[in-house]
Amino acid sequence: MVLEANRERRTLQRIAPHLVWPLPFVFPVHRGDRISRWRLAAGMILYDLLALFRNVRPHRMLGKRGMLEAEPMLRDRGLLGGARYYDAQCDDGPSGRATARSAVHHGALVANYMAVRALERTAGRVVGAQLEDRLTGDRGVIRASVVVNATGPWAGPGAQVGRRPVPPRCCSPPRASTSW
Repeated sequence: MVLEANRERRTLQRIAPHLVWPLPFVFPVHRGDRISRWRLAAGMILYDLLALFRNVRPHRMLGKRGMLEAEPMLRDRGLLGGARYYDAQCDDGPSGRATARSAVHHGALVANYMAVRALERTAGRVVGAQLEDRLTGDRGVIRASVVVNATGPWAGPGAQVGRRPVPPRCCSPPRASTSW
């Protein structure tokens, strides 16, 4: 999962650098915490290894002074140090609009505020969908050579119309997930 997420992040940084930017995180370690500095360092190295050392920026272990320079509002009493690592942040609104514009440019029909009520099938193949406009209540059917469910895993039960459940390979789904 780490490798896949890093690959997707690098792709977004390459094709839409104006929508994706580095985001630093710090993990402070205080005396008495359940995690020690060496365990945190081991976790950072493991993450780097799983990402094949292709993170946004390399992690960095910080002493007490470095942590306070990075985050001056941290409680300094008992602070032993910590780590800084980077991920990336993407602005979903402009990213979604850019994707929709590109899809339209390449011949796709894009609609917003539409609910899929059922899928249209011919000989077991999905060939369209029965839709409802969530703003007006109008209903209709569209046909297409390709139907893409781009709602994402957190969209809720409505996103599962016509999908066969896929059993997980190794583990239970995240608590909020409905994509299993």
